[in-house]
Amino acid sequence: MSKVLQTTRRSFANDDGGVSAIEFSFIAPVLILLFLGSATLFFSFQSAQKCEKGIFTVADIISRRSEVNDDFLKKMYAMFEHMIPPTKEPVKLRVTSVSKASGKYKVDWSYAVAPWPKLATAAIPPGALPEIADGDSVVLIETEAVISLPSAIFGSGEIKRENQTAVRPRFVSAIAKTG
Repeated sequence: MSKVLQTTRRSFANDDGGVSAIEFSFIAPVLILLFLGSATLFFSFQSAQKCEKGIFTVADIISRRSEVNDDFLKKMYAMFEHMIPPTKEPVKLRVTSVSKASGKYKVDWSYAVAPWPKLATAAIPPGALPEIADGDSVVLIETEAVISLPSAIFGSGEIKRENQTAVRPRFVSAIAKTG
C-alpha cells in the first residue's frame, strides 16, 4: 500500500498538466486591471488636452475681435462643445471682459451659459487674472465639463474638467459687447 501511495504521490508531484491554466487565472485579473487603468489614464489625459485646446481656441478667436454679441458667443459655445469629448451634463461656459481702473478690477460685461451666472465684479476669482495696467482689459474665459471615463462601467468614471484662461484683446484696448 505504501508503494501505491508513493507512486501516486510521485506521479502527482511530477504532473504539470494544467499549471499554465492556474497561472493564467492568477495573472489575468491583474492584466485586465492594468489594461483598464491604462485606458482610463489615457482617456483622462486626452480629455484634459481637448478641453484645454477648446478653451484656448475660443480665447484666441475672441481676442481677435473688436466687438462681440450674444449670437457670436453662442457660436463659440457650440464650437467648444464640438471640440471636447461627449458629456453627460451640459457644458458650462462664461466669457467676461474685465478692466482695471484705479488699481481695481471691474467687470465690463459678462456672458454665461446657464446654469452659470454672469460674473459680477465682487465675484472675480482671486488669482484668475494676470497683472494688467490701469486702463487695460482682459477677457476671462471659464469652462466646466463633466467627462465620462471608460471606468464608468464600474460605477465611478466621471471627471470634472474646469479650465480658465485670460487673454488680452489683440487689436483694441477692450472688446465691446453689443446687443
